[in-house]
Amino acid sequence: MFCKFLPMTEQYEDLIIGWRNEFRYSCYDVDNNELSLDELFDSDDFQSFVALSDDEEVIGFLECHYSEDLLKVGIGLIEEYMGKGIGFDFIVSSLEFIQDYYDYTGDIIRTSLRREDAHSIKVFERVGFSIIDENDEYVELEIES
Repeated sequence: MFCKFLPMTEQYEDLIIGWRNEFRYSCYDVDNNELSLDELFDSDDFQSFVALSDDEEVIGFLECHYSEDLLKVGIGLIEEYMGKGIGFDFIVSSLEFIQDYYDYTGDIIRTSLRREDAHSIKVFERVGFSIIDENDEYVELEIES
């Protein structure tokens, strides 16, 4: 596995909520989101995990909503790791972890990305995701597990 995942704690939430992304990743700056990460982490609808590197550095997070037939995921890298060529491995590791965690045997995993994040959309497509729906703001993708 590319990294290890731990259940989200308040300490990690505070760190992630403080992320400020610039330039092409500014669409993921918490201040620009309608639903803040703080609200999301406290939601009963999602379970959140922090992603740590081998040297215990926070590199990102994983959030998910699980039902018996569908798993929805949100995967985020901290800005200093974006654009470094690790997105593919991070997504694959995230999917492996969450499928094992839930013992997920369903057919579909979905995610939504902001339309302007064309780079991440391409990385998800390289992993095997296909676009199933899109609107002015978001692109919804899915992969068969």
